[in-house]
Amino acid sequence: MNSTPVSRRAKPRTIILLVLAIIAVLALGYIRYFQDTRPTPEALVIAVAQSGPACALVYIAEAQGYFVDAGLDVTLKNFPLGRDALRSVIQGEADISTVYETPTVLNLGAGQDLGILSTLHTSTLSHALVALNSSGIGQVSDVKGRRIGVTPGTSTEYFLSALLVAEGIDSADITKVPIEPDQYEQALSSGTVDALVAFNPVLFQLQQTFGDERMTAFYSDIYAEASMLVGMREVILAKPEAMTRLLKAIVRA
Repeated sequence: MNSTPVSRRAKPRTIILLVLAIIAVLALGYIRYFQDTRPTPEALVIAVAQSGPACALVYIAEAQGYFVDAGLDVTLKNFPLGRDALRSVIQGEADISTVYETPTVLNLGAGQDLGILSTLHTSTLSHALVALNSSGIGQVSDVKGRRIGVTPGTSTEYFLSALLVAEGIDSADITKVPIEPDQYEQALSSGTVDALVAFNPVLFQLQQTFGDERMTAFYSDIYAEASMLVGMREVILAKPEAMTRLLKAIVRA
């Protein structure tokens, strides 16, 4: 009976091919499993205040892909102030906003049913009363009888009120002038106001523009700034999974 010899090299080659095939099957199965178990993206619209640190964590999470990793389909709507970002939430144009404590408290007091999801940051010495040296205001007490610029519905109003109380100055002794941040520089230069309350980063920009030789900033630690994630309570409760994923992405950022 004739027999055909089997090459000894064929066995190792067959084993290697078999192992590679098994690895490929396992890898394909893992990929399919990962794709099947990855959470379905939750849509979320975030109104972002571009003033100060409130926006930082949101922008980091967006840039680094943390929202996507958490299973979120995020749309960012940018606003100059937290006041405006919160207004977008109240009007139903966004699900959650980055905002500071003063607009939040004012709107709660006005009857808006808001929910605070998380604090984002706290800081002191982030606000200051600023005046050009040519105004004759060399100390806080010199503001009596002067026009002081503040941005309505923001922390600048609260800071000024607290500063006046701390200095023993009656609010009736000054004239408050409503002014928006993009008008600060012109208002000081033109004399529309004698002084104004500014916050970072606008405060820093004013210091860079005028310099210490032309402008004085009066700081006080009587006020601590806090930013937070705030939404309508009904919306927060209706989207528990999206809010949980949002917090995970923010913590990671």
